[in-house]
Amino acid sequence: MKLWRVREDRLPLLVIAAMWAFTTVLWLTPGITKPDGAGYYVYLPSTYLDHDLLFFDEWANLGLIRNGVILHKEVTASGHLGDHWTIGSALIWYPAFVAGDILRVMIPPLARFPRNGLSLPYNVPVILTSALTGLLTLLIGFALIRRTYGRFAAVCAAAGIWLGTPLLWYSLRNPIMSHATSALACAVVVMLAVRNRRALNGRALFACGIAAGVAFAVRPQDGTFLLVPLFFMAGDGLGRLAIRLTALGCGFFLGALPELIVSEFLYGTPIGFITGGGAAKPFAAFERIWWWEPIFSWYHGLLPWSPFIAVALAGFYFIWRDDRPMALAGLYSFLAQWAVNATLERSFWGAYSFGQRRFLDCTIFFILGAAALLSRLPRILSVIITILTSLWSLSIFFAASSRLDLSAYYTPRELWQEQARALASASQYFRVFDSVPRAMTGLVFVLCAATIAVWVTLATASSSRPVRRWATELTAGVLTVVSCFLAFCGWNGQNRVDSYRRLIQFNRMVSSATGGADQRAALLSDELRYLQKSGRTDEAEATAIELRNVLVRRDEGIRRLTQGKVAP
Repeated sequence: MKLWRVREDRLPLLVIAAMWAFTTVLWLTPGITKPDGAGYYVYLPSTYLDHDLLFFDEWANLGLIRNGVILHKEVTASGHLGDHWTIGSALIWYPAFVAGDILRVMIPPLARFPRNGLSLPYNVPVILTSALTGLLTLLIGFALIRRTYGRFAAVCAAAGIWLGTPLLWYSLRNPIMSHATSALACAVVVMLAVRNRRALNGRALFACGIAAGVAFAVRPQDGTFLLVPLFFMAGDGLGRLAIRLTALGCGFFLGALPELIVSEFLYGTPIGFITGGGAAKPFAAFERIWWWEPIFSWYHGLLPWSPFIAVALAGFYFIWRDDRPMALAGLYSFLAQWAVNATLERSFWGAYSFGQRRFLDCTIFFILGAAALLSRLPRILSVIITILTSLWSLSIFFAASSRLDLSAYYTPRELWQEQARALASASQYFRVFDSVPRAMTGLVFVLCAATIAVWVTLATASSSRPVRRWATELTAGVLTVVSCFLAFCGWNGQNRVDSYRRLIQFNRMVSSATGGADQRAALLSDELRYLQKSGRTDEAEATAIELRNVLVRRDEGIRRLTQGKVAP
């Protein structure tokens, strides 16, 4: 980038960074959400400290094994604890996790924390890395649109996306999830495709494929982004087209390889994380089709919880006029995620969720769409729209930070009452690290500063000319080494399965008796309450029948289990 462009971009970049820093200092929340956050996190201590893929001890340390019963997941056919929460986010967090282990030794006040991979020195660097992935997503969006739609519109779009969508929640309040890293991974796919659109040769498509494969390893639904580079690829002869598509596919395979290896050891098949390996299936595909609910329902619907997204979707029209390949890529990505959320998971509301978190992989296109529309409006109107829509989502953010039950369905009136109550006491959320005990604030601040220093050092090293020139090859090499390390951990863990044999046998017996009914009962209970409160009587009755049948099977299984009639 030319020096004058750096100077011209300095102020808007400082505004975005200041907004991120201010909210991070207020709302960054250490901790591990259970079970989803635990599922994404356990790869770190298991591979780094134990050098295996057996998660039984980590699950126990997190309080997810009670009275010998494994909660939320099953024992697979290979004798491992199932984990459909994929490894991609952990790979992005890994440098920060290792840095936390080093900082624990270097900083005396941190030495009192146990070296278990879960304590404060390990947890804080990981959650701050998730926060940084949110910032990087905004910066990539700014870089893609500043020249097309202007810096003012780009800053407004970044602010609206940060403050007015679930990105804020999953970067700061619940960062041990895959959604912030998913937004970044998909943004990188789009960035690579756009930057190389005039020369999408085999090497460039291989790089795009790697990025798409990593995005798939972060969240399997992000695999749809593999097709995004094709929208920017000019027509060519069949021979060259075949070579380019092969390069794209090979890159995707390499990017996804760590997850395929992990799944092979956990489930005995590379795609076990999708198909499930026991009674507790991770998905309930095509059981119900929810076409309009993911977008319009008040049960975590995209637009009711994040009205700024309406600005972004309206802006797709102007992207179509300005850059048709970009518009097609954005429209395809949005519709693909809509279809996935409507069909492949019965709980369209995302269970314990802040808004429609499963659309965050489209964040980069939402930034583009918002900027395309806001650049055509008077500046004062752009500011007003951004502020009002952000305040709406922030009021839900404050409510969810206190008493709002993110698993429950709230009618519009009930939700507004919670928002108004939260706004009336909003001052309590404007203190440094509001969720951190006062005695820990200083340590959290030190860990955050050290983690930022680590990432700045790594970014500086990677920005050198030789690294940038060979970035694709270096990334491929790193992924190969990581895949070999994970294979070693898998083989190492197989030799330790016998030490958990009694736990495995007991939980297979429990699973065969109950059939994962507790998880299914929770899903159906949430669905039933939603249908009843929204007045959909016939559908509610059908769900109630399903729920009763599940509970009957569970109770019968428990009865047979307690009478000793279920064989392991």
